[in-house]
Amino acid sequence: MLVVVEGSDLLRDRAEDYARKLKGGGKKVEYAEFEGKQHGFFTIDPISPDSDQLMLIIKRFITEN
Repeated sequence: MLVVVEGSDLLRDRAEDYARKLKGGGKKVEYAEFEGKQHGFFTIDPISPDSDQLMLIIKRFITEN
């Protein structure tokens, strides 16, 4: 599972806890955090370095899994 978290997201703690619980349950988890970004940053500013980085992470994750 790929868990993407924005550093300024109000639900950041929940996402971190979710990823930690999945790992604790033996699931393969990849965690990607974007510091200083808000929830849905990639839809608000789709043409940005961080959005490009996220798309590369998603592409690689899909290819590998």
